[in-house]
Amino acid sequence: MKRSLFAALVAIGLFLGSAAAEPSDSIRYLIQEPVSLLDVGLFNLEERIFDSLGGHWSVSVDYSLRDNAILILLWRNFDNVESPEDPRAKEWVQGALKTVREVCGYREDGTIINPQTGGVIGNFFTHRGYSSPRTPKTLVDDVNGIVEIRSTVHCRDGRLESVTKLTGKEVVWKTIPSKGKK
Repeated sequence: MKRSLFAALVAIGLFLGSAAAEPSDSIRYLIQEPVSLLDVGLFNLEERIFDSLGGHWSVSVDYSLRDNAILILLWRNFDNVESPEDPRAKEWVQGALKTVREVCGYREDGTIINPQTGGVIGNFFTHRGYSSPRTPKTLVDDVNGIVEIRSTVHCRDGRLESVTKLTGKEVVWKTIPSKGKK
């Protein structure tokens, strides 16, 4: 009895072990789809910004084909802050913007820290160990010039939004009260 039970278990194990799972069409598509320098750069930039902000902000870095822009989106909830007009909300955004610019190789005034590195391009959107002869001469300026940083701070009575270019100095601020508030 024990031998037949053991033999049955071994047979079932061999049968199940020899049956290989096949990836679905969706998984096969994902395996075969190439990754570009843009994909890798956006991913690495997002990870570095998130880590640099200490995990206190939500971060998304995407490319908008419609706007031809690399969008760095930051948002955070501050339930302990009543109003978006509270000066602390703007200070937190300014601190986050400074950190994001530093990660991208820029100062607060939108000037590049080290022109030799190429700012965001040199850090995130290049091959490692070699230079492609196909690299456009204007790559650094073209890409750095389309990076836009948008932030949103949610408070109890509304939100504070900001928009700035990586290479710009001006920050556009917008205070939006919660629905029902004036």
